[in-house]
Amino acid sequence: MLRIGFAISSLLFSLCGCRKPVDRAPDSFTLTLSSGGGFAGSYQGYTLASNGDVTAWSGAATGPRTDLWTRKADPESLAVFARALDGYAGTGLAQTGNMTTRIEYASPRGDHQWSIAGAGAASDAPEPFRTWYARVEAYCRNLAPEARP
Repeated sequence: MLRIGFAISSLLFSLCGCRKPVDRAPDSFTLTLSSGGGFAGSYQGYTLASNGDVTAWSGAATGPRTDLWTRKADPESLAVFARALDGYAGTGLAQTGNMTTRIEYASPRGDHQWSIAGAGAASDAPEPFRTWYARVEAYCRNLAPEARP
């Protein structure tokens, strides 16, 4: 009788959805990469959304922006970029300079921002700028209309 009760409770436990949650990106997120500043205060960047939209833009760091183009990308590819940033969520990196490179990550788990002094991500920049930023920027650049055959 005890074995039957154990089997039934094991079955019910597995059916009720009481399993370890799958490690995945949040249902919605926005990633913004930007670089600029200088005398004019002009920035260029990309905004990636969880629905697959990738938009290239130019404008001010926190002001009006002009969209240059928007392309659809594979949402799962963008989710991989978001998951990779989760590892840096607790780190603080807030450098500024005449030129500044930024990453902004907004999701239901919270908003995170990182910035480094300088235009673009150099090979000696701290993470996530050294490899993550360069990889995502190259991905976005390859979506540009002029990059397509």
